[in-house]
Amino acid sequence: MKYHSKKKEQYFDGVIRLYYEKKLSFNQISKLFPLSATTISNWICTFASEKGQNEEKTMKKKTSKRTPESSSLSDENRELRRKLAEMEKKLKNEKLRADFYEEMVNVAEDKFKISIRKKAGAKQ
Repeated sequence: MKYHSKKKEQYFDGVIRLYYEKKLSFNQISKLFPLSATTISNWICTFASEKGQNEEKTMKKKTSKRTPESSSLSDENRELRRKLAEMEKKLKNEKLRADFYEEMVNVAEDKFKISIRKKAGAKQ
């Protein structure tokens, strides 16, 4: 083993045994030992490569499967992104429209020499 630490010396054999013999997942093992699932995953990968075992099995445990819930969340996410893009496009058009009206008022005021905008503090 390349890397040695107190935790590795204490828990490595137990982690490997639980993973290969009891078929527990990284998260289940991390609840039994004061280790993170990532640490356990790294240990399993290291052990598998040192022992020449099939790493494909290890990789299957690491990858998360898409559940119907995550699929619906990604669909909802796509729908929200689509709506956001649509709203941004509408906002851009409304800003362009407001600029157009502003310029139209400026041209009218210059051409007809009258004040069209309401003055601040005008009497009511």
